[in-house]
Order: sequence, then structure tokens, then C-alpha cells
Amino acid sequence: MVSAVTLSVLLFAGFCAASESGGSPASIEDYPSLVQVENGAGPLWVQTCAGTIITSRHILSAARCFSGPLFNPRLRRIRAGSSIRGRDGVVIGVESVANHPSWGANQHDGDISVVRLSASLVYGAGIQQGSVIGQGVAIPAALAVVHAGWGSTAQDAIWANRDLHSLSMHTVDHAACAEAYGSISIGEIELPIHITENMICSGLVEDDGALSHGVRDAGGPVYYEGVLIGVVTMGIPVVDRLPLVSTNVASFTDWIVAHAV
Repeated sequence: MVSAVTLSVLLFAGFCAASESGGSPASIEDYPSLVQVENGAGPLWVQTCAGTIITSRHILSAARCFSGPLFNPRLRRIRAGSSIRGRDGVVIGVESVANHPSWGANQHDGDISVVRLSASLVYGAGIQQGSVIGQGVAIPAALAVVHAGWGSTAQDAIWANRDLHSLSMHTVDHAACAEAYGSISIGEIELPIHITENMICSGLVEDDGALSHGVRDAGGPVYYEGVLIGVVTMGIPVVDRLPLVSTNVASFTDWIVAHAV
């Protein structure tokens, strides 16, 4: 039986499993606004989340990657311009963090953070500012989207990929996603999760029409035609047919702009 503690780890892990049927090798030049978020532990730094460059001095990521009782900005840094996890590219520290004020008040709602870097990024082929969706733009179901990151591409794997991968997905009907997450039960444990209007869901559609989830790096991007529409927040690989959940960027664009200065 999967315990509530185990489920919490699966929800919050920065590198998790994704569907074996999805995921293709990618280059950072294909997704130059994508960065790795690394967590410091003594002399070691490990990539645990991802983010998107929104100005030369700011990235957008998930609040869960920059919060918690032991969080310290000095123990976070970003790596830009590299396709390889934990190697190469440009490393810059974190100066300050602005998590959305709603984060933590309603389960996973408001899981978005504007992170100010300690120095400016220099743009190049593998480092570029991303495009962000406008405030209030509606995201329909069945929209073809792409996620990129370093999460494992094998369903039964634990560790992340060394190399960057991308995953083609489709957005999922919001009501169906909310119903699926609201009725989660693992063994005898009922663990309903509230899917709010500030979230979007996406998944892989199998040949039989069934949905398969793909859990990737928390804070990582979901793109529609190169525009950032989602920031990955959670997924549960031990529960079949649950989509990936991302923060709906269009719910927070005005707030993002106000804090990325």
C-alpha cells in the first residue's frame, strides 16, 4: 500500500517518472528559455526543479520549489544554457523570491514563483527570454502542448534523465481532471486533491483513447506553440490515468509582470 507520506514525496519530487511512450531527446537551443533549478546540500548541488527565463534577471518557476520550513535562497541556484543535467551552461545564484500570496492556502493552488537572480543572464543561442501567455486567456481541452525537462522518461524509473527531453501532450478537459483528482484513493487512503480554475491538466492520449500522465520537473514549462501557458506543479505516477497538473499562467500574468522588475 502506498502511504500518505509516500504520496507526498511523489507529488513534490523534482525528478519523477513520465510515460514510457512519450519523451524525445531535445537540445537547449530548442527551448532556450528553460533553466535547471538546483538545490544545495553542503558541497553538493542537485537539479530538483526547472524554470523559465522571463527577463534577464528573473525566472518563473513553481512556489513549491522555493518554499518550506528550511528554504533559504542561498541554497538555490539556476543553470541556464545547458542540455545536460547538472553540467555546463551558466550558473547564477538566487537573490530573492516572490511566491504568489495564495500559495499554501488551498492545497496546490497558486503554485507559482517569480525568482530574482543575483546577476543578469547574457542571451545567446541557448539562453533566451520566454514568451508568456496574456492574462485571462482561456485554455481549451485537446490543445496540443509540449513539456520539456529532465524528468525520467521511464515509468518505473526513479532518477532523472541526464539529457533534456521534450514530451508532446494534449490539454485535458478541466471538469474531467477535477473529478479524477477529487476521487483519488490509494488502497484504503482517500486523498482528494482540489483542481482549481487556476490549473490546467495535460496528458498523453494512448491508441485506445485512454489518458496517460507524464510527471516531469516541478516548475518546468508547458508550451503552446512556443508560448508558456503552464508551470508544472504535480502528478501522481502511482495512480493510473491521472493527468499532469500545471499552474495556469494566464491566471497570474499581471502578477508576474508586476514582480518581474
